[in-house]
Amino acid sequence: MQKVFLIGLGLSLAVPAYADSLEAFKACALVADDSARLACFDKEMIAIDAVSAQAAKNRAIATQAKVRTDAAKADSDRLAEAERILRARKESFGAEQLPAVQRLKDLSELNQLDAIIVEVLTNSLGDFTLVLDNGQIWKQTESATLPPIRNGDVVRIKKGSISGFRMTFLKMGRTVSVKRFK
Repeated sequence: MQKVFLIGLGLSLAVPAYADSLEAFKACALVADDSARLACFDKEMIAIDAVSAQAAKNRAIATQAKVRTDAAKADSDRLAEAERILRARKESFGAEQLPAVQRLKDLSELNQLDAIIVEVLTNSLGDFTLVLDNGQIWKQTESATLPPIRNGDVVRIKKGSISGFRMTFLKMGRTVSVKRFK
């Protein structure tokens, strides 16, 4: 049986194999003996059918592969869009406390935000202002003494039950009221 060649994205191209089988089929016409000629035609017809069947199988495989590739791309696109929305929600978290000029038009429906402290600033009273890895700046709004806060500490900010926001230092398990400054 002749080889079936594959090219491109798994698309089958059986032309060389089919052409070879067709030439062999035509050559059967030159056989002088009737029964030998008929046997030759039968043999070559089986070869042509096999090449055609393989080509159909290759097309089906290529179609299935394309469907899987398209589905994977669609999943990837949906995941990228979900990540973009989540990133936008995280960026807008707490923005309702910013002056109207700075507010984002689409305020977040996010109920909490986890972030990493990249800078700790304290005033003379010991109250802190934190710069987070997402660029947000949050200030302490209640007087509370806390153990040392360090860069790299992870915080979780949640919306308060009535208003405002509460920041929990996950390492310490301590929570204080905060306000978003930027």
